[in-house]
Amino acid sequence: MKEHDIGSQEAKSMLAGIISELELEYTRQRNKFEAAHQSSTKELIKYVDAVQLWYSGNFYWRACHARRCSKPEDLIVASKERLISDQGLSLSSSVSNSNSSTSKADPSVMCNGSTMSAGNEEQFYNRDHLTQLSEKIILAPFDYLHSLPSKNVRSKAIDALNAWYQVPDSSLTAIKSVLDLLHSSSLMLDDIEDGSSLRRGKPATHMLFGVPQTINSANYLFAIALEELSNLGSEKAYSIFATELRNLHLGQGMDLYWTCHVRCPTEAEYMLMIDGKTGGLFRLLSRLLRAESEVGSELETEFLSTMLGRYFQIRDDYQNLCSADYANQKGFCEDLEEGKFSLPLIHMLRHGRRSQLAWSMLHESRRSGSIMDVSKRLLLDMMRQSGSLEYTRGVLRRLEEVIEMEIWKAEGIMQTRNYMLRLVVESLKV
Repeated sequence: MKEHDIGSQEAKSMLAGIISELELEYTRQRNKFEAAHQSSTKELIKYVDAVQLWYSGNFYWRACHARRCSKPEDLIVASKERLISDQGLSLSSSVSNSNSSTSKADPSVMCNGSTMSAGNEEQFYNRDHLTQLSEKIILAPFDYLHSLPSKNVRSKAIDALNAWYQVPDSSLTAIKSVLDLLHSSSLMLDDIEDGSSLRRGKPATHMLFGVPQTINSANYLFAIALEELSNLGSEKAYSIFATELRNLHLGQGMDLYWTCHVRCPTEAEYMLMIDGKTGGLFRLLSRLLRAESEVGSELETEFLSTMLGRYFQIRDDYQNLCSADYANQKGFCEDLEEGKFSLPLIHMLRHGRRSQLAWSMLHESRRSGSIMDVSKRLLLDMMRQSGSLEYTRGVLRRLEEVIEMEIWKAEGIMQTRNYMLRLVVESLKV
């Protein structure tokens, strides 16, 4: 419809014409086959006819069954008149009486109620009729995810850092698009890999579109992101993209490994995982901005971006356990439900007095595939008693100091205060 600028009814008529042409060609080929095998037994011809009837019956059922139609108006209501009409089943009629003159009729025949002339099928072998598939279906999961409420922290971070780098508007738009595509792809895949049923208080994408379509859509976003990179002028863009994309998957891989094998990492290992999984996107945006900049190419903000990634993830760990709003959006202590090793849990398992009990609960939840809310509350109480939540808040305060120092250094180099970036950091504080 989009390609030919026509309505749904015209599109259906066009599709019916294409199908009629194919049926016409099948009739010719069947008659040719029968003429070439006249010396064969009648059983062979009966078998060919039976196969054709099976296919036509199967496709007709698929067209009539409500499960196969996304909209009520697309549903074909089977009627007695349609089933017995010469127009509706002219092809089947010719097959059921294979020796009649109807089956050998050539130039103009009735197929699905339409009169078609021979030769139109040549359009399928003409380069002028080669077209592209629509993106509407494959992007449906992405469009749904985009419709959900978001704080757009990464987009705000791009605008804030651009106060220093001042890249052209076209480059800024492309960088934002690349980050948005990668972030959306990672969210769709993460929810599948983590077994999350909620995203921002709504059903996760795969809960609505299914796992296969969601994975395919997420992978397609990688391809679109690569296309967006062509809008950037820097030759380093593709290399930067590849490096940080690898880091994203390396970090996610370690997180999944620890969850799958119920292996608790050290705090240092956990920080390295965050630097890949979460810091990768922050570094990607800062490195692309720097590569496109003419006025701030000497300003290095990779370390600042890595620290922002750590702060963002550890804050998320803390909020997952302690925030009522977060519980409403993702579920109560979702990280415990998914079997993830967040920073508070890691600290409690390594330093808490009741770590053995905690380990028993984690192994049992892994074995059973779920964990009761009462068990989550017990683990949360154990984290409080062991000082793990306070420890996590202390890590966040220390990261705030490091980020503040890095911003101050960058402001000194660029000789301009970055109030926008300071506001982004302030909005994340807990």
